[in-house]
Amino acid sequence: MPGTLYAGVMTALLGLAARLQMSTLCLVTDLTPRAGELVDVVVSAVAGGVDMVQIRDSDADHEALAEGVAAIADALAGSQVLLGVHGVAATVEGTRADVLHLSAEGYPGPARTALGPHGLLGRSAHDVAQLERAAADCDYLFIGPVWSGPVRRQGGLELVGRAALDCRGHDDRPIPWFAAGGITAHNVGRVLEAGARRVAVGRAVTAASDPGEVARQISRAVGRAWLDDPLTGPVQPG
Repeated sequence: MPGTLYAGVMTALLGLAARLQMSTLCLVTDLTPRAGELVDVVVSAVAGGVDMVQIRDSDADHEALAEGVAAIADALAGSQVLLGVHGVAATVEGTRADVLHLSAEGYPGPARTALGPHGLLGRSAHDVAQLERAAADCDYLFIGPVWSGPVRRQGGLELVGRAALDCRGHDDRPIPWFAAGGITAHNVGRVLEAGARRVAVGRAVTAASDPGEVARQISRAVGRAWLDDPLTGPVQPG
């Protein structure tokens, strides 16, 4: 018991960057997931293995978004789960989000200012050119869409494979990246075979009759991939 308590305290004290390194499964949801109430769906998904949550809802006004983030933050208080929003610099202002996720065309400068010194900045990359450009000015990437999404350029498994070989930041160090777009419990194996070791999921979880169980299936698949490739596994607290 003392060891378990110590580990829990140390996890809670980890900085955002360390928690990002440990994250392997991100849930992307709007404020009204089909599976039920927002907080219930998120808590269930986190119990199933989600360690990063991103709210993406272009139809919500800022007040509703801030309230949704606050409700999730309260429900997950004391956990190591990262909480983010998708949008622009103004989207994150006045919220309790740890992370701001930009589109592939988003501007990092204002976003960094809005986040403050400790917040994390992510962005999407839909082709090789965007992958190379975005990796230089953010803390993590979404790569895709792998199979489905609002944008389809050179994505797919080919881009996943490219990211596995060459996703590096401005200091030439590998940066965390998540394969995203149409990933489910049924096809995640192909994404992992292509080289992904982190994935982002949406409707596969938010529309499921049991969000926690679907998240658990995907999380276990990702975990097995890490075990098969331990040298590239997530950074664990020392």
